[in-house]
Amino acid sequence: MAHVALMVPFDPVQAANPSNATQPPLRLAALAASTRALGHRVTAIDGVGLGLGNVWSLGARFRFEGLSIPDLVARVPDDADVLGVSLMFTQTWPAVRALLLAIRAAHPTLPLIVGGEGATGIGDHVVRESGVDAVVIGEGEVPWAEILRRLGEGEELDGIVNVVTSPEPQPQLAATPEPRGTNHLDDLPWPDWSDVPLEAYWEQRRGHGPTSWARSLPIIASRGCPFKCKFCTAPSTWGNQRYRSVQDVIGEMRHRQESLGIEFFSFNDLSITTRVAWFEEFVDALIAADLQTHWAVPAGIRAQKLSYDLLRRAKLAGMTHLQIAPETGSDKVLAWIDKRFERESVEETVVNAKRAGLPVCAYFIVGHPVEELEDYMATLRFLVRLAELGVDEVAVSAFTPLPGSPYFNELMEAGGVVIDDDFCAILAQGDLSLKVSVSPFFDGDEIRVMRLHALLWFYANRFTRRPGDLLALTSRLLSGEQETKLDRVFRYEFASLLRGFAPVLSTASLGVLSRVGRHLLRAPA
Repeated sequence: MAHVALMVPFDPVQAANPSNATQPPLRLAALAASTRALGHRVTAIDGVGLGLGNVWSLGARFRFEGLSIPDLVARVPDDADVLGVSLMFTQTWPAVRALLLAIRAAHPTLPLIVGGEGATGIGDHVVRESGVDAVVIGEGEVPWAEILRRLGEGEELDGIVNVVTSPEPQPQLAATPEPRGTNHLDDLPWPDWSDVPLEAYWEQRRGHGPTSWARSLPIIASRGCPFKCKFCTAPSTWGNQRYRSVQDVIGEMRHRQESLGIEFFSFNDLSITTRVAWFEEFVDALIAADLQTHWAVPAGIRAQKLSYDLLRRAKLAGMTHLQIAPETGSDKVLAWIDKRFERESVEETVVNAKRAGLPVCAYFIVGHPVEELEDYMATLRFLVRLAELGVDEVAVSAFTPLPGSPYFNELMEAGGVVIDDDFCAILAQGDLSLKVSVSPFFDGDEIRVMRLHALLWFYANRFTRRPGDLLALTSRLLSGEQETKLDRVFRYEFASLLRGFAPVLSTASLGVLSRVGRHLLRAPA
């Protein structure tokens, strides 16, 4: 039996990201449970939860919340046989690199393993710059178990599937169903939250998505995705979507209610409704179980057609809001993304959700490499249509070449991107202060104000068409209730929101409005 230390170090803090919400680290709890199931002793270090409220900087461009690097190094057990460190967000790499180098200096012989979504696209880079022993790519349980076995038997780590041990560039992973995690998700133990300071998260109302209930917990019901979006950072999961059994998911929810008093579950799935038959079974079983709980999928679902009857039952089962991700209003951009759905299905889902009484949020991205002014205008027109249909809120991010995504790989092959600290600083998609462009049509300042104009355009249309919504928003602010992400933003991130919208008064903003005006004048009647 080995003594295994696991660490989630810190979360990024962005200058103007109203939706930047920290939540208890599901990845830490899940890997702690799997490691203990293998018979090892585990020390799990949640640097975020242990350091909530402690915000520190690395240089002028990077800010983080959580324990400082010296505090994290001090918490590494002297008798640990291996340390696994999570790199969830690539924009934190400069600080994680500094942390790994500091741990290596303090513990020269300790095997260091890195994993997480942020490391998956830059595994060779992580090895090269930090000197860690290995980086796990994609889902971690299977390669992690093999790493622990080999370390225990004194074997080399080279040659393990989905594990990078060399600083040399790695070939892009293909989508195959075999060694990519487990296809028997019910065999995995439920996450072990015993080392995570959940009360600290709950006291500060930290969670993903809006909720009026303090005691919230992330959960996951599926792995992988059958689609191949251009900006997706997890191509190793393509074509390999797997679901837990409905009974296993509801069993975990009941257990968390009874043992932790959980009131709200945040499903962190890539798209829980891709297999509609599974989702229907889950909703009906949850109604029958009568857990009297609340839940949502704040990361968003695939905006395919969901019937009124299914969404009505989902609300009856405790679903609090629906988030969809149409991404764009342009057919050309949609084809480039390879999203594979039609806007009509989005509209039908919105109509059905509103009829069922569910608040709806829609997620968009501006600044795709193929997006021209007419494509942006198509998005503005679609935002008007969604406001007419009753969508409650939208989020608009900037397109960035996220490591691991197909577009990022294309840029790397063409020599169009260099992974350095400057690159990491532009990866915060939700930050309204972000100035980033990979577009031949718009620069970073323009894309920034295009996002702001899109948000203002949507809400102007929404509240003009439904002034009662503005009164309801005000009422919820006074009562402390949260029905949408906008409620959360106004209650907890209002200063960040103001900072983010300051550029609407800039010359770049006037320039974009001028381009839009000239385009409209030239457009045929």
